[in-house]
Amino acid sequence: VDKGIAGYVATTGKTLNIVDAYSDNRFNRDIDQKTGYKTKTLLCMPIMIQGNIIGVVQM
Repeated sequence: VDKGIAGYVATTGKTLNIVDAYSDNRFNRDIDQKTGYKTKTLLCMPIMIQGNIIGVVQM
């Protein structure tokens, strides 16, 4: 759970707005390399119910 950007958000409960995904060492480039797509920005936030993190949304 604590790996990558989504894992960081799930662990800390902090929202991340990353302007340059490739400059963040938590970003996993595997999907980009397989598809040829280059991710530029990421927004990742926790989904919470009554103060408990139940998931993460990453766009």
